[in-house]
Amino acid sequence: MEWPAQSTDLNPIENLWADIKNVVYEAKPRNAEELWNVVNRPGLEYLFTGARSWSTPCNTVLRNSGYTTKY
Repeated sequence: MEWPAQSTDLNPIENLWADIKNVVYEAKPRNAEELWNVVNRPGLEYLFTGARSWSTPCNTVLRNSGYTTKY
C-alpha cells in the first residue's frame, strides 16, 4: 500500500491519554481506589466526545488522498 511520507496521524487516543494524564496529575491520587474515582467520574465524558469527533478529519484526509491537511 502506498503511504505518503508525511501522512497525517489520525490517532485520537494520543490526545485522550494526554488529557487523562493531566487530570490524574492534578488530582494526585494516593491509591488505586482514588485513581479509579478520578478517571471514572462523569466529568470526563468530554474526552470521549472528542474521540468520537474524528469523522471530519478522517473524511478530509480521504478527500485529499492522504496528503497534508490542517489536521
